[in-house]
Amino acid sequence: MFIFCASSTTAMTCSPIPFDEAIQQADVIFQGTVIARESLSNSSNGLCWQRSEGYYSDCGPKIATFDVHKIWKGDVDSSVKVFSEDACYCLGNYFEMDSELIVFARQEDVSDAELLAQDVCHGTSYVNSNSNELIENLNEVFS
Repeated sequence: MFIFCASSTTAMTCSPIPFDEAIQQADVIFQGTVIARESLSNSSNGLCWQRSEGYYSDCGPKIATFDVHKIWKGDVDSSVKVFSEDACYCLGNYFEMDSELIVFARQEDVSDAELLAQDVCHGTSYVNSNSNELIENLNEVFS
């Protein structure tokens, strides 16, 4: 006897945009480490998921402060605050403490942050063993 159970889930997915388009859409591109993170209760646009009690603590919009190591595009200080929508439901970024990321962002003042991070479909990514090609491409374009 087999019993099949089905459940309904909702997930947001995207296809990453081409590299050339990602660098055109970003005002700022940098590599940095998250040195502080503040969770927010409300989304900047009111369209994404809002934080509520009892949910996974990494869900919800947030502002991360980055120690900037390398700047490819734009003008940012050595420390910059970046806003991201919810990462659980809205394709934002988790901005885990002490993690290193390559951030593609627009210059917009959002909830006390100087930059608005592009989502995972528009270039922003964690630095890992797969980042070498992206870093090489950025170095080539912005040399």
